[in-house]
Amino acid sequence: MESIKKGVGMANTLKTLDLDLDVDTGDAISKGALYFQFAYSIIGLLVTVLCFAIGLLLFVQGLGGESTVLIKGSGYELSITKAAPGTIVLLAGIAVCWVTKYNVVIHKK
Repeated sequence: MESIKKGVGMANTLKTLDLDLDVDTGDAISKGALYFQFAYSIIGLLVTVLCFAIGLLLFVQGLGGESTVLIKGSGYELSITKAAPGTIVLLAGIAVCWVTKYNVVIHKK
């Protein structure tokens, strides 16, 4: 089998849609899975654009205040302190975009 894969890293491998697709016959289930993966990615992109717009609006309006975000995971820790609310929303949009990006592996028969 020949494998085509876009994206590298453990995070991409965990959420990759892996299909055995017979390109000649057009497997309906695989095409449906591709469609839903694409729709998932587009919805994530729209949420990202919305977060960018809201974050930019908050930043430009000069909404004051300070926010603190602490994210802990297995082997890493992210701490953002004294950040404007617009910056936090913008960073949340970046995280949504990273999590929902389109990533498919197709094995050609």
